[in-house]
Amino acid sequence: MMRHEFEMVTSRQQVAAVVNSGTYSSRAGLQIRVDGMVRTGHIFAFANKKKPLRFCVGDPDSHSSAWSVFANRTSSDVYIVLRTSASLHKISLHESGDFRHQLIGMDARTLNLPELSVHSPEAQEGRILHRWVREKGSKSGWTDCMRILVPASELRPGDAKLDGVTWVPAPPTGYATEIRFFMVAPGRGEFDLTEGLSKEGALSVIGGFKLVNGEVLVVISATIPVSDNDQRMIRKVKRAGPSIAHANFDWSQERRPRTLITTGIETPTFWDLDA
Repeated sequence: MMRHEFEMVTSRQQVAAVVNSGTYSSRAGLQIRVDGMVRTGHIFAFANKKKPLRFCVGDPDSHSSAWSVFANRTSSDVYIVLRTSASLHKISLHESGDFRHQLIGMDARTLNLPELSVHSPEAQEGRILHRWVREKGSKSGWTDCMRILVPASELRPGDAKLDGVTWVPAPPTGYATEIRFFMVAPGRGEFDLTEGLSKEGALSVIGGFKLVNGEVLVVISATIPVSDNDQRMIRKVKRAGPSIAHANFDWSQERRPRTLITTGIETPTFWDLDA
């Protein structure tokens, strides 16, 4: 699939995004503007579960986990899943504002399976691993819902079976690709993206779709530095992995195991790491 991106030319440029859509239109338009001039334009179709937005950081030779994002035609709930474990857990951005990461078909008492290793302070006896409430949107109608971070150090040899994904630019050493999920009420003006961009890497419009309630899901990536504290956290999680996982969990390189951990409360970050 096509990848949309542009490089920041100077740190003084102002980058903004605008989403517009007619009330009864089945499509929405996104413009990326640099210093007031339109740099790229994108058309998003109406949500269709059979045509999810699929993306992966890196390239076929070295990449992150593969992710899928979809919504139904009859509701404005958005679901985000990992390709390899979509039947076991999911992230749900409900129209009601109840956002959550939860297990499917099991609860915390039975989640210690060979196929899935989960550690969360919120996972007690229920299915919910992490829960948060939708924040109030900006004046321009943009609500920051969550983000996924993939550090450069966590990309691993590719899977030849991967197809139909949007390839998101890999970050340089010491940085991470940040994937941000926004709910947008169209037609309210520009949303400033300048502050969230780094001097390294590119801004990439991964995609999006229009929801039945008129809002538009927009998924954008950028490149951010990985702090020393973040690196220490990653090392700590990796050391603890074998003691948390099921005794029969397959750690072999051929299996390409991944670890998903969550940090942050109001707007959580899901770290997609090599296990």
